[in-house]
Amino acid sequence: EVTHPLIDLNLATTEQLQELPGIGPARASAIIAARPLASVEDLVEQRLIPASVYEQIRMLVTVTK
Repeated sequence: EVTHPLIDLNLATTEQLQELPGIGPARASAIIAARPLASVEDLVEQRLIPASVYEQIRMLVTVTK
């Protein structure tokens, strides 16, 4: 099993964010504009992505404080 490093939502480039399932250019831009995020849950709480996409990516991302 190949494990990938977690993508840091506060540091990732647009290209890195778009590698995540369900994240395209518009959502990547919205995430970057909302920085700094306090937690991964901010993606849903700030309505940056729908809950269905959050469920797909929550184990793939992190945030640095």
